[in-house]
Amino acid sequence: MTELLSRKHPPTTKKRHHLDRRAAKIAAEMRSAADGDQLLTTKQLAALLAVSEQLIEIWRAKGEGPEWVSLGPRCIRYKRSTVLAWLNTRASKNLEVA
Repeated sequence: MTELLSRKHPPTTKKRHHLDRRAAKIAAEMRSAADGDQLLTTKQLAALLAVSEQLIEIWRAKGEGPEWVSLGPRCIRYKRSTVLAWLNTRASKNLEVA
């Protein structure tokens, strides 16, 4: 019994998401699209990344997602250029792990 209590948990690493495998492809599509100053809603960003709006909100709460801008108490937007930069970092981290 003491053996079970004395085991140490493995060190926690930053969680990977299935988005990491597609980050480079999404970033390439974004580069060929509209200007970098465009502001995206949470719904637009979720559709672009093919994830749920709830996941975007969870990332925002945990500080894990792309940088966001608050235009008011209930108005959150994501700058297209910062989303692209965030995707590029996710893509490069995925290449390092693979």
